[in-house]
Amino acid sequence: MGLDAFVYCNCFETGRLRTQPREDFDIYISGNGGIECGNSDLETCLAFDTWRFCNACEHEDTVLTHHYIGNSVRIDRLREELRKNSGQFPLILGKIIHSGIHCGGHMSIENVPKLDLEVRMLPKIRCGEERLQKILDCFYNQLIDLVECAKRMNKPIAF
Repeated sequence: MGLDAFVYCNCFETGRLRTQPREDFDIYISGNGGIECGNSDLETCLAFDTWRFCNACEHEDTVLTHHYIGNSVRIDRLREELRKNSGQFPLILGKIIHSGIHCGGHMSIENVPKLDLEVRMLPKIRCGEERLQKILDCFYNQLIDLVECAKRMNKPIAF
């Protein structure tokens, strides 16, 4: 297990769909920015999942940007290093790397500008260990990509 972060595309909202959804899908936008089926019928939900994953738009499962942040050990190492400067990284520590295996949550679009400020401070952190520095540098690049995508799409960052 590990931690993944992603930003959904806005193809549904902008009408850039490969195929139109069935009316009985009763699609709505969830809090994490993804599209969801509002119909509780099992067969309809399965059909929706197939449509969303393969046919909705050019993005697999309607995900525009995806990053595997790391396994729980990697996340623990990042958290340990950033806690040395915890006052500078409340969102990163509290919402992103608080656990190496959380899923189902999201960073609201309202918090993305604050997260952007925190992310831009990451390059100032210098680790004594070369391998850990590479992990931190990779984490920085992943977060920059996610933040920029979230701002461009006006979508949350989901986990």
